This record gives sequence, structure tokens and C-alpha cells, in this order.
Amino acid sequence: MNIPDWKLERYLLGELPPLEAAEIRKRESVDDILRLRLEKLCQSNTEILTQYPSDRMVDVIKSKVEARHQKNSMPKWPLVMAATLLCVAIPFISSPKDLIHSLLGESTSPVEIQKIDEDGTRIKGMGPRLEVWLKKNADAEQLTEMSEVKAGDEIQLRYAVPSLCYALLVSLDGRNIVTVHLSKGDSAIPIEPGKMNTLPFAYKLDDAPYFEKFFFLVSSHPFKISEQNLDALLKQKDIQNISFTLRKMVASKGK
Repeated sequence: MNIPDWKLERYLLGELPPLEAAEIRKRESVDDILRLRLEKLCQSNTEILTQYPSDRMVDVIKSKVEARHQKNSMPKWPLVMAATLLCVAIPFISSPKDLIHSLLGESTSPVEIQKIDEDGTRIKGMGPRLEVWLKKNADAEQLTEMSEVKAGDEIQLRYAVPSLCYALLVSLDGRNIVTVHLSKGDSAIPIEPGKMNTLPFAYKLDDAPYFEKFFFLVSSHPFKISEQNLDALLKQKDIQNISFTLRKMVASKGK
């Protein structure tokens, strides 16, 4: 059966259900033609991002968000070993070109505005907030949806909620591995409103291919998670999902 490009794009972005993703991954390991198609799609995505530099996209997006007069200051976190990640949501778009056109064109979706005071502790606005930062020695860069990263990069997460709620932070990688980064065992933890929280450890990206996708799951009531029920949680109407996808750069052969 020939797999259409739109489904391969969803596979590369981590948007397919786990069973479908596992089937494509299995075929990729034995099907040279499928593997070549995936490599070409990755190359095409990189060319598009080169044609539309991330700085330009960020400027366009910022121009559409009213009243963001101050940039968030760089988060200060201790140098601690461990694992964790991040998020912000845009709906799935079927191809990279559609993604670019959506970002550069007129948006029909309402834009939620949130403000952070200079001390980084007060939150005003509606809805949970997640920030993704890339550590660079003593410096850091705030990432945007679909930012390119590579194996070995260290990622830091900041998050906040506008009201008392329960939350979990999990990730899904290109090998279909689910990792829980913020929880109490398998249960969501209560989060107090009113300030930005920084996880006390960074997450070092491994060599899983194609993507790292993170889910900040928030609800007004307690809930639990397992690898088997992640899909079900994402579909529950009483659980809000803020997702963030990082695109993994493909290493050149021989390097």
C-alpha cells in the first residue's frame, strides 16, 4: 500500500496515532523507497525553512499579537542533570508550505494575549502557558513552534496556569516513546496560579529521528496517564492540551 505524502508529513511531525506511526516506522526499516521519500520530505522542509527564515516568521507572528511590549527575560535555572520539556499550540497543518502560509497570512483564529510582569512572576490572561528554551552555555534562546533542534541540545521548560488546576507534562519522540516529565507517579500534580514555573532540570535530546513533541495537559480535576491511554487523554474534552513540536534536523550521512 502506497502511503500518501500528507500522512508521511504527519508522521514526521508526530501527529499520527501511535499504532499508525509504529507501522510506518516498521516499514521504513525494510523499505528503501519509503525511507528515501521520508529523507526527501525532510530535505524539502529544511529548504522551506531556509526560504522563510525563523526570524521573519517570529517577526510576523509578533506583529499580529497586540500589546506585547516587553520580551520575556531569559529564565535563570540551575545547572542540574535530568530530563524535561515544553509547549505552545498551533493546529496541525498538512504540509510545511501550508504551515508557512498560515503563519504569514491572515489568521482567523483568536489570539490570546498574556503579559508577564518584569519579575516574571505575575500572569494575566486566559489559558495555560508554556515556554520552550534552548540552553546555550550561559545563555538561552526561546524557541518557537517547529524550531529545528538536534541530538545533544538541552531544552528547558517554563509553564504557568491562570487558575488552580492539575497538570501533566509528557513528550513523544520519533521512536514513539512516551516520556513523563512533570507528574507525581502516574498522576497529574496540582499547580498554583500566578507565576511562571521553571522545571529544575534540563532535557537533553537523544537521537530519536524527525521530531520531539510535547503535551502540557491541564484539567480542573485530577487525572492519570499511562503510555496506553495518551491518545484517550488527548481526546478528552475536559483536559486541555497545549502541544509543542520541535523538528529534529537530519544528520548528513558520513558525519
